[in-house]
Amino acid sequence: MTNPYRFLRLLFISLLISSIGLYDLSSVAFAQSLSPSQELNLSSTPSLLKENLKNVRSQEDIKSISPFIADEFVFYLNKFKNSGFQGKKSNQDFSNFLGDINIDFTGVRMKDIKINSTGVRIGFLTLNIPVNIEEVSLFKTVNINNYNIDLNQDPESFEWYKKGQEELEKEKYKYAVTSFSNALGLDNDFSEAYAQRGFAYFNLGNFEDALDNFNKAISGSKPQFKDHIKNPKTYVDPLILRGYFYLKTGNYKAAFTDFTEAIKRNPEVYQSYLNRAVVYLVNLDYTNAIKDLDMAIKKDLNSQDALLMRGSINAELGKYKNAISDFKEVIDLNLSQKQVHPKSLTEAYYKKGLAELNLGNYEAAIKSFNEAKNNNPQYLELSYNQGLAYYYQGNLDQAINSYSEEIKHNPKFLEVYYQRGKTYYNKNDFEKAINDLEKVLNQDKQYIEAEIELANTYFDLAVKSNKDPIFNLKLSDQVYKQVIQHSLKQSEYKDYLSEAESKRKMIKNFLEDKEIFPVLSSLQDSGNSLVYTIAISPNGDRIASGGDKNIVKISTFGQVQEERKFDNQDQVYTVVFNPHKNNLAIGGVKSLKIWDLNSGKHEVFLLPNDNTIIRSLVYDSTGQTLISAGENSFITLWNQKTGEQIGTIKTPTKKINSLALSPNEKWLVSGGDDKVVRIYDYNTRKEVRTSDKKHGHTDIIRAIVISPDNQLLISGSNDKTIKVWDLNSGDFRDQLTGHTKAVTSLAITSDSQFLASGADDGTVRIWDLKQHQELATLSFPSSYVQSVAFTTDNKFLVAGGDKNAIKVWKMPF
Repeated sequence: MTNPYRFLRLLFISLLISSIGLYDLSSVAFAQSLSPSQELNLSSTPSLLKENLKNVRSQEDIKSISPFIADEFVFYLNKFKNSGFQGKKSNQDFSNFLGDINIDFTGVRMKDIKINSTGVRIGFLTLNIPVNIEEVSLFKTVNINNYNIDLNQDPESFEWYKKGQEELEKEKYKYAVTSFSNALGLDNDFSEAYAQRGFAYFNLGNFEDALDNFNKAISGSKPQFKDHIKNPKTYVDPLILRGYFYLKTGNYKAAFTDFTEAIKRNPEVYQSYLNRAVVYLVNLDYTNAIKDLDMAIKKDLNSQDALLMRGSINAELGKYKNAISDFKEVIDLNLSQKQVHPKSLTEAYYKKGLAELNLGNYEAAIKSFNEAKNNNPQYLELSYNQGLAYYYQGNLDQAINSYSEEIKHNPKFLEVYYQRGKTYYNKNDFEKAINDLEKVLNQDKQYIEAEIELANTYFDLAVKSNKDPIFNLKLSDQVYKQVIQHSLKQSEYKDYLSEAESKRKMIKNFLEDKEIFPVLSSLQDSGNSLVYTIAISPNGDRIASGGDKNIVKISTFGQVQEERKFDNQDQVYTVVFNPHKNNLAIGGVKSLKIWDLNSGKHEVFLLPNDNTIIRSLVYDSTGQTLISAGENSFITLWNQKTGEQIGTIKTPTKKINSLALSPNEKWLVSGGDDKVVRIYDYNTRKEVRTSDKKHGHTDIIRAIVISPDNQLLISGSNDKTIKVWDLNSGDFRDQLTGHTKAVTSLAITSDSQFLASGADDGTVRIWDLKQHQELATLSFPSSYVQSVAFTTDNKFLVAGGDKNAIKVWKMPF
């Protein structure tokens, strides 16, 4: 989501295959294999499903839900009763053949299933997509009138048969059995009566007698209606009924044989194709299922059941547009009043909404869900899925309203409490989030997604809200400990394990300090009215700062006490330490200098023109090459020792605010006033790609950093956002939001996990890049933050800004 949407619960394709009395559900669902007495535990799904199951809850990916779309599965059948607990249904034995058919998938290889741009698998059949099939009833296919009665047939027998049909329509199956038995007492060769009596027995749960009657209808008697007598091959109803009986009782091979034989005898009856498609679907043979559904639709263009099933399969295969087309056709058939079926109309709107949800068309999904609600406002999980659409649209309040509505209709559905709790968490309404998440865990202590969400909520209640911080840190530590214990048993949750261990390390440091992000030093007299730039020496013992008063200040790290000053004589925009020598490069207005920190002397580099302004500097790994960029000049490579230019890189960006060189020295990246991130091949000095317009910034880019593991490129902008890109492909990965004014500066820890951002809103925010979320917001003593930097050991974070301010925090990493 992921996608990607039905989250980790038993959802199904219901195949209701009768217009008289086959009202029980036949469904294809995802479940976990357990003994009949055990509660279904979706948390213990195979490791190959971790993206589908875990990321939906933990990384909010609405598009990652299909149990079919994993690398490997096998499947087998289980049964459960309709009264099973929703969200965590209980498996039952085969005592109720009229119950749902539930397929447990623990692996079926599905090749060539593509993933979306976020890298998360997409699926559909785990969504609640019932297909109403109105079929297989003889009174629909046999014209009962005096003309169709054979001259040799006993009229009284026919009257009893007709009365039995009327009882079937009323679902009075016992009376129907009596009527058909009376008809057969007068004519024991009455094939149609045997078939219909078998149908009545089936609905009464008398399967032995049902099968016996179907067999007699097929081979132990003769058709009595003229239409059947004239052309016996057209009379395939008993075969279809017996095939359906086999389908419902799990004898798929026998069901397949009967439906195939029915097709051979009379290829014009669409129910035969439709039911055989169900057999193919049970065996996950989507290709042949769709072929049979195509034939069923060809035989009956108004076959809503076939259209709904084909749309469902297309959606599961990721063909959402094709699926939507099928669902629209069902809607059109209903709205045109050719066939008005309220249930199928609701299903079509509902599933269309699910398909739109998979495509990320949230507004269209919400509209379809509303149409479904107009037909059936109490439809289970409709409000839940509408809540998901609102959630991913960013309308959190409406999402909560929809989840709450679902809870009224479906109070035992755990997933909706989980999702509402997660939404409260994203609104920073931590206490309500805790209430919902604890409800989930009280019912299912193995619900690890809710468990880690609860731990994160306690953690943020301490860190973000500063409410009883020590107490809530200890609570979160206890829950993280449980997450670790549960994650160790299930390898697919190793990311949860990593997150919990990381957070417990932070908590330990916080508790030892007896303070959250303690301030080591906070000064408002750095020698500059505005600190534009901060740099930390390679060994982490000194801070260099520069700003608009031309002074570069070198301070000892412990208390940010001034060690020495350099009058740069020009406004300073950027400083950087040489990685190997005790030198400091300083760039600014009409100025590029290298200061020897041992002697206090400096070398001046000859700039290409008097209008050049240096706004960003980086060294290569050797410290021999210095790279500069700014205004009124190209990107320039300098020999550190001689001060000579050794190369330039042409760029259309007139004002570059930030440069970054990847640690492997493969890529050089720039960002500036043209709002475009530009990536250059450092060796060939040629531009190779730019940020795409769809996901790019809408305002000036102020900051660029590259992760030490050479995987991520991160940019900050005046548009208040932080964008995360794949460094090597240029693909957009994520957007971090929270700052209320321009993002001016970025820094990343040496382990590539945490990002610091400074902004003109007077805050420094810490982001967990692995979890794609904000960890903390730190207040700065002035209105603007212009520069941030981590020490190489990640123990401290330094920020500089206006009002001569520099602040140092101790980090818990």
